[in-house]
Amino acid sequence: MLTLDEKPDESFALFYENGKIRIDHSPSASGETLILMQRCFNRMIEQIVGRVHRSPVHPPMSEATAAAISVVPMTIQPVAPPIPAVAADAPHEEAIPPEKRRWLSDAIEDWRINGGTKFSDHSWRFSYEASFRVFREIVGDTRRDFTQEDGTIVPGMLDIELHRLTRSHIEAYFQGLRRLPPNQGSNTKNTEAHERIRQGIETKAKWPSLTSVEKKLVHVAPFITYASLKEWIKPEVLSEMKLSVQAASANLIKAEKQSPKKKGAVALSDVELKAMFEQPAFLNGAMFNPWCYWVPQICLYQGARVSESSGLHTDDIITIGGVPCMSFISDDANDEDEPESQPQKKTRGQKVLARTSEEYRRVKNKASRRVVPIHPKLIERGFMDFVELVRSYSRRSGPLFIGLRWDDKMMFGRKPARFMKALIQQAGFYELRRKVPHSLRSNFHQCLKNTMLDSNLQKQLLGHSTGDMKDSNYNETDQGPAFPFAEVLPYLEKMDFGIDIPDWAEVKRLGAIARADGTLKRPVSSA
Repeated sequence: MLTLDEKPDESFALFYENGKIRIDHSPSASGETLILMQRCFNRMIEQIVGRVHRSPVHPPMSEATAAAISVVPMTIQPVAPPIPAVAADAPHEEAIPPEKRRWLSDAIEDWRINGGTKFSDHSWRFSYEASFRVFREIVGDTRRDFTQEDGTIVPGMLDIELHRLTRSHIEAYFQGLRRLPPNQGSNTKNTEAHERIRQGIETKAKWPSLTSVEKKLVHVAPFITYASLKEWIKPEVLSEMKLSVQAASANLIKAEKQSPKKKGAVALSDVELKAMFEQPAFLNGAMFNPWCYWVPQICLYQGARVSESSGLHTDDIITIGGVPCMSFISDDANDEDEPESQPQKKTRGQKVLARTSEEYRRVKNKASRRVVPIHPKLIERGFMDFVELVRSYSRRSGPLFIGLRWDDKMMFGRKPARFMKALIQQAGFYELRRKVPHSLRSNFHQCLKNTMLDSNLQKQLLGHSTGDMKDSNYNETDQGPAFPFAEVLPYLEKMDFGIDIPDWAEVKRLGAIARADGTLKRPVSSA
C-alpha cells in the first residue's frame, strides 16, 4: 500500500477512515495490478465485517455488506460472470478422490512436461500458450494466484478445478472462440477473453477466421485427451471436444470449397515483380542499407524465407566443389521438430553461434535445413564481393547483414519484412496474406518448376521434405545436407524474372553520391 504522493507505474492504495473506504491507483497500472487491488479490497472488507473463517477461494461480497459500507468507485474492468455448470452434469465433490482433484492451470503444466506432445519453447510462446490462456479464461470460474516457472506470481488468474469441468464448458469454449476478435497484431495478453468478446460485440469487430477457431481447438484437444486418460475429467468432456474439433474442421472445409480464392500467398505477376523491384523506393533502400538490396533478392532467387535470408552469417556462404553455396541451418543443435539428443560434436550441420541462449536462428523444421548453390544472377550482381567486404570487418563469423536486431518471433527478419511489404504497398498491389513478401517464395517455386528440374531436387532447394528415407537418414555431411550443386546450376541459370536493377557496385556508387549531396532518404517501412 502506498501513499498518494508515491505513484510508480504499478501502485495502488486503500484507505479506511470513519466507516468509509477510498481507493486510489496509478493511471498506468496494468490489469494484473488492478485485479490484485480488487482482491485486496475484498480482503479488507472481510477484516472490517469481522469475518473469522476464510475459505481458499473468496466469494464476492454480498449486497448487504456492500450496502453497509460507503465506497468510492474503483476503476476496474468488470470480470465476465463465470460459466454456470449444468446441474445434472456437475460432479459431487465427495465423489472425487483427492489425488484426482487439481486445477486446470496445473494440469496444463503437467501435460506440457509429461504429455508426450513435443514443441519448441518458441512454438509454445507464440502459438499454444495463447490458445490455452483463452481456454482457461473462458471456462474458468474462480480467481487464484498462480506461480509461474520463473517464480513470478500471476494474481487473480481465472482457473477451474478439473473435476468440475463439464460438457457445457467445452461448448462455451467453442462458442467463445467463434466470437473472439482477432489480435490484429496487438498484444491481448492483459485483456481476458470474456472482456475481448464483450468489446468485440460492442465495437462490431471482425469475427475470427475459421482457421483460427480450428487451430485453437486442435491445440487444446491433446490436453483434453491426456486429462481423460488420467481420469481427471469425465469421458463426456473428451467426447464434446472431439465433436467441437470435427465441427470446426467441417466449417473450414465447407468455407474453403465455397471460396473462389485459395488460401496462402500467391506468386506475383511479372508486371508486379518489376513494379516492386524497379521502383525508386527499392533503389533508395538499397543505397541506405545493404540488406534492403540483398534480402529481397535472396528471397526471390533462392526461394528463401525472409527470416532465413536476413539471418545469414558470413560463414553461411561456402564453396563446395567449386560452387558458391548458401547454407540455411539452425543455430540450435536440435531442430524444432526433433527430440533432444545426447550432446555430440558440432559440425557445420549442427552449429551454435547465438550470442545468448535465446538469440539463435531457427529453421522451420528438419527439412528446411539445406545447403544450396547460389543463384548465378546474385553472383553476377556482386553478391560474393559484398560477402568478402563484410568478412573483412572481422576474422570471426558474424551476421552478414549488420544492423538488424534480433526478434524472438521473426529473428532478424522483422525490418526486412516490413521493408518488402512497404515496397509491395508502394507498388499498389498488396493483398493481406496473398500478395506479401512470402509471395517471392512462390515465384521461385513456379519458375523453378518450369525448368523441369527433378521434383525431389526442387523440394530440397525449397527446404521441403522429399518423403524419401535416404534423404532424411543418409544425406548428411560436415557442411550439412548433401546436394548435387554442380548438376543443378544449369537449371538455376534458366530462371529469369526479368528484373532490371543496378548491380551492387553501381548501388554503392549512387549511394555515395546521394550521401554527399544529402538526398539519401531512409527506407520506406510498412505500418
